[in-house]
Amino acid sequence: MPKDKTTSYLLHCFIAGLQYYDVLEVWKFLKISDHLDLIPEPNNRFDHNAVMVVCKGKQLGYIPRSENRHIAKILNAGLNPYEARI
Repeated sequence: MPKDKTTSYLLHCFIAGLQYYDVLEVWKFLKISDHLDLIPEPNNRFDHNAVMVVCKGKQLGYIPRSENRHIAKILNAGLNPYEARI
């Protein structure tokens, strides 16, 4: 649960595609409250709602397809900065 009562969560999910990226470099240093960049990919040929997850300049994977529709809409509308906290 968040320590800050003003914090709210929109989504709790796994990161899809971890096996395709060199995440171990980042993963061993990743901690709660680190920033992640969420980058929409509306021109992704496999999923027009694709949202890439990046930490410290390294791609970790994607928000799962089953969970990405609302996040992509928010990001593409410019209603939220391209970052999140884990």
